Amino acid sequence: MNNIDNQNLYKVSRFVHFVQLDNYFAIYNSINLAIIFVNIELFPLFKNLNRANESGKSISQFHSLLKETPESQNLLEQLLNHKMLVDCAMDETEECKKWVNVLKSLPIGVLYLLTTDSCNFACRYCVIMGNMTHNKKPILMTNEIAKERLDFFADLLARQNVHGNNPYHLLAQEPQIIIYGGEPLLNLNTLKFILEYIRTLKHNNMLPVATNITLNTNGSLITKEVADLLALNIVNVSVSLDGFREHQNRERPLITGSGSFDDVLRGYKLLKQSGCNVSISCTLGSHNLKDALQIVDWFIDELKVEGFGFNMLVDSEVVKLGNVQEYADQVSTIMLQCFEKARIKGVYEDRIMRKAKSFVEGKIYLNDCAGCGQQIVVSPDGQIGPCQAYLGSNKNFIIPDEDFDPANHPIWNEWRMRSPLNMPQCMDCIALGICGGGCPYDAEIRGGSIWSLDEAFCIHSKKTLSYLIKDLWSNIQTGMNN
Repeated sequence: MNNIDNQNLYKVSRFVHFVQLDNYFAIYNSINLAIIFVNIELFPLFKNLNRANESGKSISQFHSLLKETPESQNLLEQLLNHKMLVDCAMDETEECKKWVNVLKSLPIGVLYLLTTDSCNFACRYCVIMGNMTHNKKPILMTNEIAKERLDFFADLLARQNVHGNNPYHLLAQEPQIIIYGGEPLLNLNTLKFILEYIRTLKHNNMLPVATNITLNTNGSLITKEVADLLALNIVNVSVSLDGFREHQNRERPLITGSGSFDDVLRGYKLLKQSGCNVSISCTLGSHNLKDALQIVDWFIDELKVEGFGFNMLVDSEVVKLGNVQEYADQVSTIMLQCFEKARIKGVYEDRIMRKAKSFVEGKIYLNDCAGCGQQIVVSPDGQIGPCQAYLGSNKNFIIPDEDFDPANHPIWNEWRMRSPLNMPQCMDCIALGICGGGCPYDAEIRGGSIWSLDEAFCIHSKKTLSYLIKDLWSNIQTGMNN
């Protein structure tokens, strides 16, 4: 308070939002994630102040409105310190401009290797297969292409030369190589080569030792030999499993039309027996939504999963969600209930935890997807793009020449800047700082541009933030009562 000019006029920040609770309400700053809880008796006052934002008031006037008490003095200090009250002369767009500069400097830290665009499943909601032209012949990535792109990624990491503890450069400090498809195990020879060559690059100090390897698989082709190989190479394995037999077989059948449940469960158990770090990826839709809580119990209690993540359905050229708002609202509600259940049992659910981590640590969540300029995706024939969802249509994939540099390429330059912090339509949203903007591909499919809103994700982010604020207040009350 000592540095505050009593003659200046102050206003409620445009980034301030109010959330009513029981006998209190939360004042939340969406751009610095600060939060304070205030007695509900003051809510009408703050609501009026927010309406009269343009005129502004002096600190003395705020004192008078809040009444001269020690509590009001403390409240004013918090409001000013957390930039909930700001000088009327302040240009609040400057708060966003500094984040725009961060976006411009985001390095690439993720490599997707799509070892094949073929799959032994016929999942009804698959984005890649849903966008695939009918006459397109499946391709297997060769060892030569895998080597060239791994060398390129290693060289790119070295050229970026990212040091320090900047949390927004974490992907470059702890890079990720994700082996993907199609179903990557349909190209087992190249998978084996990739793992061996990554070991060589690390041994020769050409790839950071901290580089993580992940295999995304449907799990049906896992054998003991494969499971042991993955465990030996410390590969994180994500198995797609949508629930019990009826859920899995309905939406994720084999390409022959037969059910896939037994094959996937066998593969999952082999991975666990080999000591792999294995998680489950579960897509929520009409086929499993009503049973999601029971599915989570099964994942944790019987499959002994240590981590899992929910996915929301994404539109493709042949599969459309229909009522996006209704779907997003239902799915988000169920996700939060499942998150609560998993948290009680000490298990990590990835989708909600991303936002919870941002909220608890008070750190802006710039992007929900590394596709926003922080990854390169290699198609089976060696083309490079920013996002694997476009593999079927081949949009945004290019044939790189010897001068290709994604750090300075127009596609990556545009995608790198896609964040709620750089989207005018997001500026006044309460979930601005924890959202991450959802899926650029989904935004384009539904809205015509990657700069459109991912409408389903908007709903999900707002509901998640509301839950987190209420959960924090509940924990504070519990602490006060103990």
